[in-house]
Amino acid sequence: MSFLVEGRSGKQISSASRVPAWLLTFGAWTLAGMLVALITYSQSVAAGRPFPFSWWEHLRWALAECYVWWALTPLVALLVRRFPLEPRRWPRALPAYVASIIFFPFAWAVILASLYRALGRPSGGDPEPFGEFVWVVMIARFPALMLVFFAIAAAAHAVEYRRRYQEREFLLAQAQLRSLKAQLNPHFLFNTLNAVSELVYRDPEAAERTIINLSDLLRTALSMGDAQLVSLQDEIDFLRRYVDIHRTIMRDRLAVEFNIESETVGASVPSMILQPLVENAIRHGIDPVSRSGRIEVSAARDNGALRLTVSDSGPGLSEQGQLTSGKGIGLANTQARLAQLYGKSHRFELKSSPGRGLTVNVFIPLENR
Repeated sequence: MSFLVEGRSGKQISSASRVPAWLLTFGAWTLAGMLVALITYSQSVAAGRPFPFSWWEHLRWALAECYVWWALTPLVALLVRRFPLEPRRWPRALPAYVASIIFFPFAWAVILASLYRALGRPSGGDPEPFGEFVWVVMIARFPALMLVFFAIAAAAHAVEYRRRYQEREFLLAQAQLRSLKAQLNPHFLFNTLNAVSELVYRDPEAAERTIINLSDLLRTALSMGDAQLVSLQDEIDFLRRYVDIHRTIMRDRLAVEFNIESETVGASVPSMILQPLVENAIRHGIDPVSRSGRIEVSAARDNGALRLTVSDSGPGLSEQGQLTSGKGIGLANTQARLAQLYGKSHRFELKSSPGRGLTVNVFIPLENR
């Protein structure tokens, strides 16, 4: 019997390579310049008008005009970020945009006039006086320049709203992860203390040793702080301390075997991802039966992913696919944390048949810390 749970929600928090914003905008304005050159050239040919300069010269200056807007795009983006067009910010934003409708076309005309004076007009001849050229361009192209400004501002608003949405999604995911971990830590602590309390009257010396081990274990858990990801080696070291406590309590009833591939010890894994799986194996696989039991913890590469496995020799799943003694917070929180951290990039599998134990497989991206 096998049950598969894949990530269905959440965002993957791990960083991904992205194309720089300046390169995206440069490409967009390059395409815009080529399109403008093609349209104007086609119109001139269709109208039968003589072309005053070559196609390549025309393309060169069409691109130059668009690259001036490319240079001004970060300023428009800054304006949008400082003065977003939102209902409560209209009184403050409106004057800034009214001024910008004049400023950006004027800045574009000044920069373009400077280029023309430095490189020469594409049609040749003596250039007009600087101020006259700026004024002529402003008057002749002002409606088009105003539309271009509004188009850039609209695109910048879309990017800004998307950034805020992603930021809120990320903060929400982080808050949910902290909440899940906050539930897991006291759950782990209370269960461990309950286990230690069984030794107090039966074997005081063992209880004292176990309390010392528990102190070391809790110190390690607290040192992790809010860290969501640790190395697999750190996770295994933490788990060994946890297992030692239970082996002291259960004596010869519990045997635990670790099979960790050496190539995986540096892999990045969610902190305390294995402890609730082992705790689940102890509570539902070893405790309910009178005979001794075995738990195996393994980690291996699997088709480019990291496979973490915890299996036990207990009664396994019932015919209905449920643990024979119920399902605690550990498995539920583990699945929820994996969904938040990796989204659809993870798999969570339960494999079992009645009386043959339970195997939990976790597949996550293989990334080194």
